[in-house]
Amino acid sequence: MNGIIRYTNNKAKTLFNIDEIDKQAIAILANAPLMTEKEMRIATNRLKIMAKKKKIRGRRNIGDILDDWAYKAYTTTMESIQ
Repeated sequence: MNGIIRYTNNKAKTLFNIDEIDKQAIAILANAPLMTEKEMRIATNRLKIMAKKKKIRGRRNIGDILDDWAYKAYTTTMESIQ
């Protein structure tokens, strides 16, 4: 598992752990503003399927997984702008 690392005052902090399915979901969400309505529906369905697969490995709610991905995509995008 990889993590996004932010360096502050010469100390490394891992903001959150990311596995491969998380990376794919974040990439989909990062491109969401550029999608058409049809592409958005397809992406939403794909994200739900990915969340169900991730839920099998853990005991989290699918909605919580989707919210977590949205948060990670937002923070990653905002950090890249700064």
